[in-house]
Amino acid sequence: MKNSTVVCILKTLNTRERTKFKEFVHSPYFNKNKTLCALCDYLLDLAPKFDDKNKTSKQHLHKVVFENKTYDEYRLNNIVSDLLQLLYSYLSLSNIKKQPSTKQIYLLETLQQRGLEKPFEKVSKRYHKQEKNKEVQDSKFFLQQLQFYTQQDFQFHSKKSRVFDQNLQQKNNFLDLYYLSSKLKVACDMTSRNIVINADYNSTYLEELLGWIKNDIAHFRKIPAVFVYYKILLTLRDSEEEQHYFDLKAMLADNLNTFHQKELRLLFDYLQNYCIRKINIGQTPYYKELLDSYKLTLANEIVLDNGQLSEWDYKNIVTVGLRLEDNDWVQNFIHDYKERVPKNVRDNAFLYNLASYYYVTKDYKKALRQLLNVEFTDTSYHLGAKTIQLKSYFELDEQEAFLALCDAFSNYLRRSKQISEYRKKANLNLIRISKKLMNLKHSKELIKDAQYQKKRAASRKYLQTITPIANIDWLNKMISTL
Repeated sequence: MKNSTVVCILKTLNTRERTKFKEFVHSPYFNKNKTLCALCDYLLDLAPKFDDKNKTSKQHLHKVVFENKTYDEYRLNNIVSDLLQLLYSYLSLSNIKKQPSTKQIYLLETLQQRGLEKPFEKVSKRYHKQEKNKEVQDSKFFLQQLQFYTQQDFQFHSKKSRVFDQNLQQKNNFLDLYYLSSKLKVACDMTSRNIVINADYNSTYLEELLGWIKNDIAHFRKIPAVFVYYKILLTLRDSEEEQHYFDLKAMLADNLNTFHQKELRLLFDYLQNYCIRKINIGQTPYYKELLDSYKLTLANEIVLDNGQLSEWDYKNIVTVGLRLEDNDWVQNFIHDYKERVPKNVRDNAFLYNLASYYYVTKDYKKALRQLLNVEFTDTSYHLGAKTIQLKSYFELDEQEAFLALCDAFSNYLRRSKQISEYRKKANLNLIRISKKLMNLKHSKELIKDAQYQKKRAASRKYLQTITPIANIDWLNKMISTL
């Protein structure tokens, strides 16, 4: 029972939801089976951990629910299945309760089917009034409007009147908007996956739809839920035309209230991924674009999930900020958002990012001290921390500590089964070349200047022939300073 569907779902309910579910099961409107009530009460007493195997065994559960009756697994499975169906109903109704517009649509449908004209008109007016000035106008909004005008059209048609009625036109208009916004959203997802995983998704009739939008672009610019995805698709299909990116950026900034937070996060992911693709091909001005986007999502809490900032967003924002040398802002960000990072990874993330900050601001000893307290539970932290240590020892010219770290780092890379072969090779090349540079640095006083300069030039040339290699910019910089 511990791994049953019922228990798995009950584990996800918070205290209030468990109380409401209990009330739901005990309500005679939804359930009149007292055995189901007993089963529900017993399981909820064990929630949310369900950590006692004996108390969740089928035999024990049967004894609690059916008392002294002979063990019958078929009977037990049936009662558990009935409880599961009640749980599904509770979840469905709870979700509908959070969507007043959807409830109103269902109500209108029922009133229309029963021929209750006056209540239908009252509910319609109330619905129209509450929806008219709604800020969020995404594809879901278009669907609800389509459903609303569908019911209005049914109601009008039932009167057998043969005059023009705007409801049919509105039904058509919102059908177009719902289809276009939804179709473009799926097309963006397909195109993105085709790029990332070399898939072969095909969005049918897409070119015809793009032509439709292009031929009436002034109209569709006024409909963010269509225009935004249209521009995202163009950034994916034609990344060379940067105007698509800037149009998308401006539209998002001007329409933050048009979308729910979850969808906004997806939209900004597309925007930020465009910047990352540009950075990866050497277009460094997009670092600023990326940081500006991060700052906007932070200010509007778009990047947060239930008030929390993921450790990877925390790290990525710090990395981009330091790359732009916006060091004061980064330092404040690291401290200001520390408490927003989930508690189980907070200390690691804070110490690691603080070490990154200290390294960039050339306080190498502080960077090394911070890393002493980082627990290497993730390969990304491990690789990042080792790299900061390696570069710090190099900058401090602590040759003995540097060489010892190189050996330990190399052994870790070779033994790890979690690191891809590409990343292994890139980091092993970093270690190999940085060791050569450390040896070259310490040979300066031992050989003639002409010979030293010849070796330095050879190192620079050699660096250009190695691939892949991590931190190549730093290696080039070190060669220049030798």
